[in-house]
Amino acid sequence: MKHSTANHLPIPQQESASPGSFDYRPQSVKIWLQNLPVANLGITSRAVYESLHTCNRQKLHPRLRLRYLEQLREIVCYIGNGLRRQYLGRALPLRPKPKRIVTLALLLLQEMALGYEILVETPPPQFRPAFGHRHRLGCALDRAIRYRSRVLLESWTVYQTPPADTWRRLHTLYAIAEETGLSEQRVTDSQLASPHRRSTPGRAYRQVVLLAAAGPQRMHYSEILDAYRLLGQWAAAARLVTPADPAASEALFCVPHALDAPPQPYPTSSAGPQDRLVLTDELLRLIEREFSTTAKRTFWRRKPLADIHPELSHRLSLALGAVANRRRQSRMKITARLQAVLGLTAIHHALSREIGQDIETIDPTHDRFQCRNTRSANHGTQDVWDLIYPTDLLDATPQEPQHHIHDQPHQLRHEEILDWSLINVSAGGYCLVSGPQQNSSARVGELIAMREMTDRKPPWQLGAIRWMRVLPEQTLQVGVQILASNPSPIQLRTEHTDYRFGPLEWGLLLPAVTANDQPATLIAPGRHYVTQRRARMRYGQRETVVELSRELDTTAHYVQLEFRCSDLLEAEQAAPNELCPQHE
Repeated sequence: MKHSTANHLPIPQQESASPGSFDYRPQSVKIWLQNLPVANLGITSRAVYESLHTCNRQKLHPRLRLRYLEQLREIVCYIGNGLRRQYLGRALPLRPKPKRIVTLALLLLQEMALGYEILVETPPPQFRPAFGHRHRLGCALDRAIRYRSRVLLESWTVYQTPPADTWRRLHTLYAIAEETGLSEQRVTDSQLASPHRRSTPGRAYRQVVLLAAAGPQRMHYSEILDAYRLLGQWAAAARLVTPADPAASEALFCVPHALDAPPQPYPTSSAGPQDRLVLTDELLRLIEREFSTTAKRTFWRRKPLADIHPELSHRLSLALGAVANRRRQSRMKITARLQAVLGLTAIHHALSREIGQDIETIDPTHDRFQCRNTRSANHGTQDVWDLIYPTDLLDATPQEPQHHIHDQPHQLRHEEILDWSLINVSAGGYCLVSGPQQNSSARVGELIAMREMTDRKPPWQLGAIRWMRVLPEQTLQVGVQILASNPSPIQLRTEHTDYRFGPLEWGLLLPAVTANDQPATLIAPGRHYVTQRRARMRYGQRETVVELSRELDTTAHYVQLEFRCSDLLEAEQAAPNELCPQHE
């Protein structure tokens, strides 16, 4: 069974093995893996990469190549998890060292994918051509799609553009699976999180297509891998159809198979005959059933992932089901320099200083554990990536000091005002670009306060970061949704279940927005502020009890709530940053 030349995957030239080359027989590979110094990630990574790189350029029997690649999967997974700890959650754009680690992690995943793609392009043997070839081809297609998907995942977690030709190869792999009738052939995969440990090439492809359609750049980096696992369970309910299919009119996304590009909204984008359209109606009904079920599960059954991540599941269902209704606001290009402060605590301190409040006298006492970054015991040893192939990526660079926010002095931690450039505006928000050589700790879902750099000092605009992207020139681009203008710093105490109020925490008071009839709201620091409970709100020396009535927005960094209070807040008529006295 050989696919047509129309769907072709470029592979490196295969050369015959030279004397004394690596022994790829299963027993020899097993002994070699057992002797790897896995505690030393640098040496292990270098050995695995060089062996894999050599194998992909050497002639091997298909059965021997498949067995070798399958034996490597566990150690490659171990290496990948170790690498991810070196760059995940770092300031963006990445500094040279973590950026180099990302590049090397992507190279290892690309070589694994290339090994399976070589099997896809290998013609069946002339003698008994059908013997084992169909199973081998189905397995190679599934594995190649999953490793190319991992390349995308690692790129998305650092908000950078994936390597060139990744999407084109994914589209070609799925086209080959369709052409050979193997798109739904079951393949066993011990690394899957599903109970049955089974997959198909089509399901693996739909899984990454759905995640790309949902917009990983609009997710927190810690949510991207969770979203991928969730969509792995739901991908079986999604369908890919041709533009000629009668159900194509119900599609929300188009997958451009002729381009090196992710799925696009449909019907705003045109679809060619070779493209595929994504139908999510069955998937949305599946999600709805998972949320609406009230049946109690027996103790030996696992909870579905939708129960573990209900908020993420809800946002995924909205992203995959409401594309046709997404706002497409016109944007106006504009150039201006902005001051920006990131994070609720830093914004509170900046606003407090401007109105003359003494930050030190209102510093809340925390009764919760504090998280600090501990330094590694071997921080003085040589960086493991100075040992890894290829050599053009191993130019020695001086050790850069790692400045974590918890390690900085108290005064410096909250006084950092970053320099950003405003490049366009719309009715809903701003698009900002960080300054050159400026690393930011910005996160999707985090608060940001901004104002234009002028002599008259206009009021601060409070917004929330909704998406992020690292540009090729190594600057960070963010999309900000404006929440309100002229926020006021306040302090909050949440009410516990025993009706006692907790310790003081930072918060913000947002005035009413008359344009959309939104009353005054408050920004609280966490999800322990819930509706139908009370909270104590303090501004200066004034304090009042409020009832939290409705939740407007929530992320991992803050929650925005409407409230009712006995000391009535007339934000429309009162002067900024003022609480009105109690009405009798």
